[in-house]
Amino acid sequence: MVRDVLMKKNEEIAHLQMELQNTRQVLQTALQDRDEWRYLAEGTYELNQLLICLVPPMQGTNPYPLASSNELGSTSSCNQAINIGKSALENAHPTSICKVCCASDACMLILPCLHLCACKLCVGNLNVCPICNSAKANVIEARFS
Repeated sequence: MVRDVLMKKNEEIAHLQMELQNTRQVLQTALQDRDEWRYLAEGTYELNQLLICLVPPMQGTNPYPLASSNELGSTSSCNQAINIGKSALENAHPTSICKVCCASDACMLILPCLHLCACKLCVGNLNVCPICNSAKANVIEARFS
């Protein structure tokens, strides 16, 4: 009787060890999948940032983004939607890459719109903000620690 109980417990232990091994394999696969998805997401994000830098600023954008859609024509409504989409993207994923050259870090704040979007070299050539197309009145250098 004791021998039967010990045999049964040994079988249970062997079964639990196999389950533990299977669980470890599933965990390892899940971790590899997570790393692959992270790599894919980071690559997609970098590609999106590059594409955003390549899109030239839109002419004729709506300078009054809070105007209602019935006050705007269809072209202005489209531009308003694009501006809102751009603002949401910038707020969700702030970037410090110059929107003009896409090579240097953006460190110049355009006034009065307050967009941080150009490097020291490119800001001198700008008359309008490359993000919202508002007239540049002044610039301030932003310093981050």
